[in-house]
Parts: sequence; C-alpha cells; structure tokens
Amino acid sequence: MFGFSGGLAPASSGDRCGYIDKSGSFAIAPVYDMAWSFQDGLASVGIGDKWGYIDAKGRYVWEPSA
Repeated sequence: MFGFSGGLAPASSGDRCGYIDKSGSFAIAPVYDMAWSFQDGLASVGIGDKWGYIDAKGRYVWEPSA
C-alpha cells in the first residue's frame, strides 16, 4: 500500500523512487528502483533485485541483499 505514513510517502522522479513530505518536496532522495510505504518506522526499498530497509532519515537499517 502506498500513501503517507510518518509524514512521508513514496514518490518517483524519472525511473527512481524516493520519499516526499507533505509539502511535496523530496525528504529522501529518489535513489531506489522501488519504494514501499513506511510501517513501524521502516520502509522496504529495492535496488535491482536486492531489498533492504531504511529509516525515516533514509539510513539503511538493513543493507539491500538478495
């Protein structure tokens, strides 16, 4: 499910995904191939065929892996 959670929502710019705040500005730069909504403070993000988790600051808490 996509939408705002914790003040952020997944959004795309070209062929990359990041997260926007409620003003529509990117709070986390669009550097991912896929981005899911935040849940319990974490979001699942994909780069190529690898997936990881980031926090609301865009820091990896689980580095992308297959």
